[in-house]
Amino acid sequence: CQSSQVWSNRTSALRKMRVLSNDKEDHSNKTPQRIEPLLMSAFGFHPVKKPNHKRNKPTAKERGKITSEVYNAAMERSGGRCERCGSIKGLQCAHLIRRWQIEGKTTVKDVAMLCGPSVNTGTCHNWIDYTKD
Repeated sequence: CQSSQVWSNRTSALRKMRVLSNDKEDHSNKTPQRIEPLLMSAFGFHPVKKPNHKRNKPTAKERGKITSEVYNAAMERSGGRCERCGSIKGLQCAHLIRRWQIEGKTTVKDVAMLCGPSVNTGTCHNWIDYTKD
């Protein structure tokens, strides 16, 4: 049976570790190097180094960043008023589509100037973020 074979391999590895650790010689820097491979083989632990490459695709936060050019173009398009209700108070540049759905970078077509903040119920920014209409 395979499980009994695995168990016997583990117990033999543990026995070898005990023998190595009971040696009378000074193994202060040698013992971990000799025991570590036994542990790895006995328990199936094979660590892999972390890769050193960077992300290929920008994150949703990076794709959704509203640049000053996009903000200024949206403000010019709206004329300094909320594009839904016409209010001039508390304007914010709101995404019309979710950040993770944006391809490439945020453009003027992806945002609108709306009264906010989005966490306050009754504002246009809240309406655009939390309703499906």
